[in-house]
Amino acid sequence: MELLIADKNWIELGYFKETAEADIEVGDANDFELILPKIIAKKYEIAEKCVAFVPGTEFGGLIEDTESITSGENITFRGGAWRKYLEQLIIEPPSGQGYLTVSGDANRILKQVLNKGAGLLFEVPDYTAGINISKHQFRYIDALTGLTDMLEKQNARLDIKAVQGETGEPCRIVIQAVRRKNYSEELEYNGDDNIDVTTRACNGRINHLICLGKGELANRIVVHLYAQLDGTVGTKQYYKGTEERTAIYDYSSGEKEDLVKEGTKKLKELMNYKEAKMTISTADIEIGDIVSARDRDAGILLSRPVERKILRCESGEMSVEYKLKGE
Repeated sequence: MELLIADKNWIELGYFKETAEADIEVGDANDFELILPKIIAKKYEIAEKCVAFVPGTEFGGLIEDTESITSGENITFRGGAWRKYLEQLIIEPPSGQGYLTVSGDANRILKQVLNKGAGLLFEVPDYTAGINISKHQFRYIDALTGLTDMLEKQNARLDIKAVQGETGEPCRIVIQAVRRKNYSEELEYNGDDNIDVTTRACNGRINHLICLGKGELANRIVVHLYAQLDGTVGTKQYYKGTEERTAIYDYSSGEKEDLVKEGTKKLKELMNYKEAKMTISTADIEIGDIVSARDRDAGILLSRPVERKILRCESGEMSVEYKLKGE
């Protein structure tokens, strides 16, 4: 892997892995920090609106923030990773309609949605994804959440990659829909091969959510949701007695179906979970792909989608930390 920086026109300035320190996170904070010697930044005129990227990956973004101390030798650049700009693009329904309803090939839908604002940073391939969408509805939702939800229902994911330009040509950020890959049977991270795996099992959290909707007092809509042993959410109570942990979710304008939908999301945020993190030297596994992680001593085995990746560059060496989605 190599760290490149391009100018304000996205024309490549050069390789900076040996001189830069970088921390690029995708999947959660979706931001990055890049530290360069001032003499290098001045020589290459690196400033806001320049692009930092790792070719063939989604690591990178636009420089939007500069911090410098007069007595220091380095300058710090910060900005949003590419997914941040999808978060800052809202999918709105057409005027006079309740929803934007889309059908057809997923790549065609990406073209339709990313045709304004921050969406113009991305290039969608002209070829089809082979993933058919039928009557999916968006309503005032950010593009990252909306498109991710749409594709997850088809066992698919967003694929974002920086493509290095030919000499004198700008780099491009290509986004498309692809099938998610399941590596869980063939790829297990368990501490072997000198790869450290950190696992965590967090119990004792909320397992009963009382969802309050429209109405007043005795006429108020109330839905009880319960965490199940397998990590799903249902209406039948599993954890009882001293194991029960309860919380309130107040959604004062919600109908019953709204309480079930939004309450399920909320309870999944609050309930018991397991997670795993590992640091390796490859960036081949993408957000949404499924891998396995095991801690034999703790008795924890997870087969989960990757939900966060962090690339770190220091002293010319690059590593990638992966975090798996918790239960």
